[in-house]
Amino acid sequence: MSESHLTENQRRHLAIHVHLLEEDLVQLRQLPELRQAATHDRLHAAMLRVEVAARRIAEAFDLPVRIPVDACRRVRAVANIWAARIPELRAARLGGYGSVHPQLASRLDPLVGDLTHHLFALADAAATSAGERERC
Repeated sequence: MSESHLTENQRRHLAIHVHLLEEDLVQLRQLPELRQAATHDRLHAAMLRVEVAARRIAEAFDLPVRIPVDACRRVRAVANIWAARIPELRAARLGGYGSVHPQLASRLDPLVGDLTHHLFALADAAATSAGERERC
């Protein structure tokens, strides 16, 4: 095995996220709407490319094939993933969906910031619970 340059905690964190992504892809493939001929081939090909890219990460860093993800770790991972995505909802980022009202940022951005803050707090709470070996 080549040097991975990851600490054991980093390796576990990376493995959890890769596994959660793989689980989400499995669930997406089971959606009845995605079985329609018009969307099936293109979407499934794109999902396969995501799966292959995730597998490359797992192989490059010798991630475990299956890592048990307890409830606290799952909550933490999902909260962190959403906390990273929620800033995309800020007013300045919505221009691709239509013109942005000049006063939108003053109303929306504090709420998005608050939601992001609470997602990070949720991740921290899950980390603390996992560290104390409590059940979430």
